Amino acid sequence: MAAAKVAAQREITYRQRVEQEGLGAEIVHFLRAKDRPRAVFVWSDLDAVPLLNAAHMSGIRVPEDWVSDDVIHDNASMQVFSEGDTRRRLVWIHDTLPDPLATWLASAMDQMAPVFQQALKSPKS
Repeated sequence: MAAAKVAAQREITYRQRVEQEGLGAEIVHFLRAKDRPRAVFVWSDLDAVPLLNAAHMSGIRVPEDWVSDDVIHDNASMQVFSEGDTRRRLVWIHDTLPDPLATWLASAMDQMAPVFQQALKSPKS
């Protein structure tokens, strides 16, 4: 029961933050763009829900209007481990099919690694 309350509060806080930052309008603009992509990556279910809602409100059928024939399977996970007071380690696993996508994903992950590294080095707020 306590976990459900935490999850509900997390979603409320997340939605408030999305609204404060104006991200809902950005999502709608993104979805209505003439050259919008046919596939989207989202970080978590909390990111997916507003996107799916905006897609529905924009008349985009998911998955019918938004499917990539290129990706058969895609699963990613990240976890940050504390290694003492001053060091953290990010473990990032990404599994995808078909195998040829792995080269592209490895390149994308290499480009994102410095961003994560910088975020992990940032002082606690």
